[in-house]
Parts: sequence; structure tokens; C-alpha cells
Amino acid sequence: MTYRKLPSATLAVIMATSVATSAFSQDLNILTWEGYADPSFIDQFQKESGCTVNATYVGSNDDFAPKLAAGGGVYDLISPSIDVSG
Repeated sequence: MTYRKLPSATLAVIMATSVATSAFSQDLNILTWEGYADPSFIDQFQKESGCTVNATYVGSNDDFAPKLAAGGGVYDLISPSIDVSG
């Protein structure tokens, strides 16, 4: 099965929207696929926004539910595949 990565511009819009709606938090907590939060993009985003990005990575669709059910983390942005979100 092949997964497509979101273009950096799309992720930037999503992240900016999340920052604007997250009660002015200085942290943006994301749950995403390995490789979707490229360090070079994240570094630039943090520099420009002043927001710290905390990324938690998953390796498969089956990893999302246990990460969310385990608690202890609140995520501002979650990026499961379409077949998980339905």
C-alpha cells in the first residue's frame, strides 16, 4: 500500500490553522506518519511562528488508536489515512 505525503505548503496551512485555534498555545502537538513532519520544515515553522512542534510518529494505521487511547497526550493535529478517519 502506498501513502502520499502532504506537500509542505498544505501542511503549513493546516499547522497555521491549528496554531490559530489552539488557544494561543506555544506548543503544537501532532500525531502523524513518520516522515510527514520533515525536520527542515518544522525548524523553519518554529522559527517563523515561535511555536514549538512536538511530533509523535506512527508507522501504520493500526498505531493511531492505541496512541490516542493511551491518553497522556493531547494532539492539535492528527493525520490518519482516509480509511481510518471514516
